[in-house]
Amino acid sequence: MSTPGRRIADRYRLEHKLAEGGFGRIWQAHDERLKTDVVVKEMRLAPAFDPGEHAKRLIYAEREARNAAKLRSHPHILPVYDVIVEDDRPWIVMELVRGGSLADRLTKGPLSPKTVADVAEAMLKALDAAHKAGVVHRDVKPANIMMAEDGRTLLTDFGIAAHQDDTRLTTVGNVIGTPEYLAPERINGTEAGPASDLFALGVTLYQAVEGVSPFKGASPTATVVAVATQPPPPMKKADGLELLISGLLNKAPDERLGALAALEKLSSWRITTKEIPKPAAAPDTLPNRGSAGVSRADPRPHPTKPQRPSQRPDMAAVRTLRIWAGALAWVAVALMIGGPVAGSYGHNDLGVVLIVLAAVNVFGVLPFIAFAVRRRVRGW
Repeated sequence: MSTPGRRIADRYRLEHKLAEGGFGRIWQAHDERLKTDVVVKEMRLAPAFDPGEHAKRLIYAEREARNAAKLRSHPHILPVYDVIVEDDRPWIVMELVRGGSLADRLTKGPLSPKTVADVAEAMLKALDAAHKAGVVHRDVKPANIMMAEDGRTLLTDFGIAAHQDDTRLTTVGNVIGTPEYLAPERINGTEAGPASDLFALGVTLYQAVEGVSPFKGASPTATVVAVATQPPPPMKKADGLELLISGLLNKAPDERLGALAALEKLSSWRITTKEIPKPAAAPDTLPNRGSAGVSRADPRPHPTKPQRPSQRPDMAAVRTLRIWAGALAWVAVALMIGGPVAGSYGHNDLGVVLIVLAAVNVFGVLPFIAFAVRRRVRGW
């Protein structure tokens, strides 16, 4: 990795490191051409066994800049200014934003419903724009939401995002993301889509208002099972945001709130909270009968036509069985490797997951559970 003082593309001088992780390093840098400070993301590519694999990973890393560049003018998406390939790895130049992530803010405790509503509005608008541009983020979580000192809320890190026209790196059953924010359908091997981004946002908003993640367990396997099969615990601090958040957390992607529908619910919540009278209000302060606060709708009930029972198969039951199969496949993988799954997944672990997911679709779950138990007992 690089050191302070290095110039990238003979233009961006690295000044000091801001953060570091498995992805690489984040630098504060100075653009010597425009005389302004920027952020430079130095991507760390995983070791490759052959040049073809390395080229694939380079394409994968450059995807962040390409996808984010499509959305650089959106007020709630962190702008990407430039992308450079140097030393056979990509460098992504972005706006320098003073502030911290939503994850940083949550270390101090939950946010007020008003602040959570503001975050929700910004992220719903950002995701709606991304989805309309054909981009699925695939890793919405508090760490990828910036809360700037100037009041802006920005969606960042399109590093594992996928564009609808980009087929070079997409494989069937590819499971990428953070377990507690994975949508149930992705656990079963379904490719990420707009609905899975919205589920991840629902988990994020729940965590922001309640102070705890709704599905996080003692291990990644326990977390995946909770996401796939368990409802979130009842909310106690949401102050009316429950309808919005629970709508985003619907297990069925086709019944989950879309971005525009969620924005409508959020707008209704804002109106409702403003119209609720204060508890200390005196009786003579209530609106008169003729005021705008009283409905003039016809109070008489109107007859409705009886609904014929649906002839469609019980898709909810089918979906539940598929989700259980996917979740149990994760458990089988955990048993086969000898214990709880570690906090991060290696390349080989992902391969095992894909094999098990594919085989479960063909042979069912029980043979794999039986095999995993025998393997653990006999010490294979």
